[in-house]
Amino acid sequence: VISYSLSDTSLDFGLQQFNKVVEKTFTLVNTGKIPFPFSISFIHPTSSPLLKILPLQGNLAPTQKQLFQVWVCPALPEKYKVDIKIQV
Repeated sequence: VISYSLSDTSLDFGLQQFNKVVEKTFTLVNTGKIPFPFSISFIHPTSSPLLKILPLQGNLAPTQKQLFQVWVCPALPEKYKVDIKIQV
């Protein structure tokens, strides 16, 4: 059975300066005894900020942790919401 945990289920970047890059991180941990692959996907809404997430895919061995970096640069001075899907 695949078992994992996420350090965060949402990332709130709060109020940010227009056109300035901001970074946050989260961690995926393989808490089971079986290695598994993971992949990240997201859909940019039409008025989305510039968004970059690394890594987008990989493999996690048992007890291994993967740190993800998320960079956002608001393209327009407005509220944004982007759903990120992590598939294991």
